[in-house]
Amino acid sequence: MGNGQGRLGFEDFNLKPELLKGLQEAGLNSASAIQQQSLLAIFAGKSLLAKATNGSGRTEAFVIALLEKCHSTKNAIQGLVLVPTRELALQTSNVLGLLGKHMDMKYIVAKGGTSIRDDLVRLSGEVHILIATPGRLLDLAHEDACNLSRCQLIVMDEADRFFCPELLPILEDIVQFLPSQRRQFLMYSATYPSAMVHFKNCHLTDVHEVNFKEQLTLNGVSQFYICVEENRKVFCLTKALSTFQINQVIIFCNSVTRVKLLARKMTHLGYPCLFFHPGLFQSERQQVLQDAWSGACQSMVCSSHFMRGIETESVNVVINFDFPRGPQTYLHRTGRFSRLGLAISFVTQRDRIDLLRLQKAMGTKILPMPAAIDPVLYT
Repeated sequence: MGNGQGRLGFEDFNLKPELLKGLQEAGLNSASAIQQQSLLAIFAGKSLLAKATNGSGRTEAFVIALLEKCHSTKNAIQGLVLVPTRELALQTSNVLGLLGKHMDMKYIVAKGGTSIRDDLVRLSGEVHILIATPGRLLDLAHEDACNLSRCQLIVMDEADRFFCPELLPILEDIVQFLPSQRRQFLMYSATYPSAMVHFKNCHLTDVHEVNFKEQLTLNGVSQFYICVEENRKVFCLTKALSTFQINQVIIFCNSVTRVKLLARKMTHLGYPCLFFHPGLFQSERQQVLQDAWSGACQSMVCSSHFMRGIETESVNVVINFDFPRGPQTYLHRTGRFSRLGLAISFVTQRDRIDLLRLQKAMGTKILPMPAAIDPVLYT
């Protein structure tokens, strides 16, 4: 369903004064469509299944709900945020810290790649909200290190990622540690795989579903493709980087090997760039993201698997150096603009049938690249 109501200010939700102050200082005065629909449903006690892409304000939506519904006077984990990647855990933590800076709400991040002993020590103290990756959370639950029996608000961001064969059994195990009554699941995702629908039917009750089709058709994103031979891709890329008015650009490849090769080639040609892929150490990944968020480098080459859900405010151009493998990948690559953006896909002869299938599946139109593009479309 869409937003059939007038746009509400955050003061209309009767939020805690400390939370409202944090929102105002962050420049957030009125709710976006996804925030309004989410908060109305959550505060009515419903579970939520929300279909929305990056840049829609969904992180702020569930963070506001957590800060409002959890109470610092209760020494218990009352809110859980499950995220599929370490980077998304840190991004969520940053938003929680920003909006809740005037509140005495204790939260921690528990993720793989760090010492579990540190998590055990922090969980021995007071914790109201836990942000965790699924594998680490299950380890802690089996260690009896985190009592989830009073956790009534469970957020799953990038929810479709949990329903792959590797993570679904872990998710089902985690559910056993949650209270069976009076719990609300908040599931945010750009796509609904069949396993996710089955999970909803088994574990969620009184569910409010929100489907913002205007977000899923990439509203505000100008989409084009360039027909190119494989051996001409690098030339086309350098021409694009020299032509467009770029604040920051993310260039996607379909494999780690191609990420490394392209980043090396671009740097050699005088286009310095960051690169991001699963083979990096945790400290290296965090440094790359920090450099990206700070604007230290204009270009980033990465694999889509490790960039889903990571939003950077200054990105205004996305280039699919390798054509995405299906609608879900395309959505997660191009749906990362906070406002206007330009998405360009390189299409080889073998990609053309996939381009047609993609447009049909998404109900969108990707146009051939014109001779010139008005910067007003993406700046």
